Amino acid sequence: MSLQARLIKAVTRRTIKRSGLNEQQLVRHLRKVFNDTPVLTLLPRGVTLSRVQQPAFTGDRISVKQPSMTVLYIHGGAYIGGITKTYHNLAGRLAKKIERRGIPAGVSVRP
Repeated sequence: MSLQARLIKAVTRRTIKRSGLNEQQLVRHLRKVFNDTPVLTLLPRGVTLSRVQQPAFTGDRISVKQPSMTVLYIHGGAYIGGITKTYHNLAGRLAKKIERRGIPAGVSVRP
C-alpha cells in the first residue's frame, strides 16, 4: 500500500468511523463529514469546472476543451450524504479519459 493510501486510510478512519451512535446520530455525523469537503477542488490538467443553474436542474459542468458529448453523472450517496464537490475529481478524470463533458447532478439528501 502506498504512503498516500495509508495516509488517506488513517485520516478516514479518524474522521468517519464512530461507534456508539444511534441511527439518527450516525446519519447526522456522516452528512457533516461527507458534506464538509475542502474548498479546493483538484481537477486533472486540462479539465474545467463551472456551475449550472437552471429552473429544473442544478449541478456542475466539468469539461475538457472541446467535448463532443455530455455525460450526466448521478451518484447515489444512499440519501445520507455527499454533494457534487465530493465527485469533481472522479468526474474530471472520467471526462478527460473519454474526452467528454461531465455534469454531476445536484441531488438532495433524505430528510
